[in-house]
Amino acid sequence: MEIGSIFSLRKIESKPGSALTLAGKNAVYFSLCREALLAVTHYCENAQKRVLLPSYTCQTVIDPFLQSGWDICYYNITRELRIDTDGLLCEYDRFSPALCVAHPYYGADLNEAELQALSVIKEKGCVLIEDLTQCVFSTQKSPIFDFFIGSYRKWFPIPDGAFLVGQDVMMDGMTENEEFVRTMSDAMYLRGVFHQTGDENIKDISRRVGNVAIGHISKSIEPHRMSDLSIGLLSQIDIDETKRKRFENYKYLHDHLYGSDDFEPVGRDLEEVTCAPLFFPIYVKDRSAFQKKLAQKEIYAPILWPVHTSAVMINDSIKRIYDEILMLPIDQRYGLSDMQRMVDVIKS
Repeated sequence: MEIGSIFSLRKIESKPGSALTLAGKNAVYFSLCREALLAVTHYCENAQKRVLLPSYTCQTVIDPFLQSGWDICYYNITRELRIDTDGLLCEYDRFSPALCVAHPYYGADLNEAELQALSVIKEKGCVLIEDLTQCVFSTQKSPIFDFFIGSYRKWFPIPDGAFLVGQDVMMDGMTENEEFVRTMSDAMYLRGVFHQTGDENIKDISRRVGNVAIGHISKSIEPHRMSDLSIGLLSQIDIDETKRKRFENYKYLHDHLYGSDDFEPVGRDLEEVTCAPLFFPIYVKDRSAFQKKLAQKEIYAPILWPVHTSAVMINDSIKRIYDEILMLPIDQRYGLSDMQRMVDVIKS
């Protein structure tokens, strides 16, 4: 059985604890998270178009601001994937942005020092956005933030889905992203057929169809609502079981991956992992060879994130994060036997 790669599309047994409740009752649901960010830029269109982004981020966080004509400055993120709070405050004073985006990374809510630094720039008039894509189960949701956004698609077996929460946010007249949803659903369905049959040809077709789906996402971002299919699937997902499995898998890797010169887990104590993580992040010196070793055993570890905006490389430390970071899959499809198999392959 492969570990990693896209979710398969399958019938979900209805259980209590709908994933649709995660964002809260005032959420607006989008097809993609970049569309939610674009909506924020429209909401703040009368502000001075300057935004502070974390230097370790995703291209799809950058693109909505580029499309809307915003000037972007990047603040430093430490190797432990924490905000360099002094750097944040210095960049705010230097750049005077209207908006600032913060990412809590891989299950670690923003800590007291990070929230305090963000509070300082909030008091100076900066609008704050927390991108919960990597901490979608967070219950912290500090009141210092004006907007919360996040992607569901990376967490659950759905073809699309993202959310935006903020005061007076309304997006009327949005339609479904039909071509993307249809094509991605096909790719996910075919991946499920591969899991049932083991037919490598179907797996290859699934991969190609998935790439076509991604190609359907226009470079010109336009808001779409989350599809009815994804809403229906999300309403059936058992979030308590999802969180339990992710925590359990993360802890297993945390306890068993150590003492190697080839890789190092991102340095954080288990106590810092306050909500179910998206992946288990590690740093790898020879990342390409490491990925190939895993892929030969059908374990697919993605790189988050590939970016083509060179301005994010604000120092050598950030460049090293982008060059070395790799994600080990720990999601709810897998159990401890899968984690043990992954550890055995890594240590072999």
